[in-house]
Order: sequence, then structure tokens, then C-alpha cells
Amino acid sequence: MTGQADCPQCGAVVVTHASHCFSCGYVPGSVDGWRPLASEVLHADGPVRITIDAQDRIRVGTDVDLELRDVVIWDFDGQRVEGPKVLELKPGLGPEITFRGRKASRFWADARLRAQGPAVLSLFERP
Repeated sequence: MTGQADCPQCGAVVVTHASHCFSCGYVPGSVDGWRPLASEVLHADGPVRITIDAQDRIRVGTDVDLELRDVVIWDFDGQRVEGPKVLELKPGLGPEITFRGRKASRFWADARLRAQGPAVLSLFERP
């Protein structure tokens, strides 16, 4: 069923089943202008491999305390972009990782949970 609602960012009337606001570009799940790119539920410590499609930069977020080690971004040409050696993440939107002039295809890291239960690791891109 199709309905209408106001965009929470710009107030324009949008179709509720649309994946984004055609007026301002808002996407549900966006945080501070960064839109969701991919996410992974982590149940234990270990490697994280996420396929992405992002240009120039991403931001990392989580819902619990999480540590990422040896972050690597792979671009579409198979070139490796070294990221931070250690990222200590707290709940919310975390740091930006840049890879200027490149289009990323994969995000790799080793994750260590700092809290009980599963964690959601989220990657965001700037529209």
C-alpha cells in the first residue's frame, strides 16, 4: 500500500515506499548527512569482510563498544588502501576513513567485541 509522509529532513511530501526523499536525498537510517551503505551483525571476534560501493570516503558506526584492527579498503582495481591499525568504536557514528580518488569495493578488518551479545557494524557514505 502506498501512502505519503513528510520527509524528516526537509519536510517535503514523499511516497512512503520510496527508498529516499527525491527533494533533498534523505535516506532512512541516515546519520548527520551520512547514508547507510552496508552493515554486518557480528556474533564473535573475528574477521569482517563487507562488500561495498563507495567513492572517496566512508564512516564506520556501531551499536556497542567494538574494536577494529588492521582495517583495509580494497578498490575496484584490486589496490589495497591501508586504514587505521586500531579503531576503538563507541555506539554511534565513528571516524571517517578516506581513500581519495578511489572507489572502494571491499572493507576488511578484524573485529573484537567489547560488550556482551552481538554487535552491528555499519558503514556509511556521503551522498
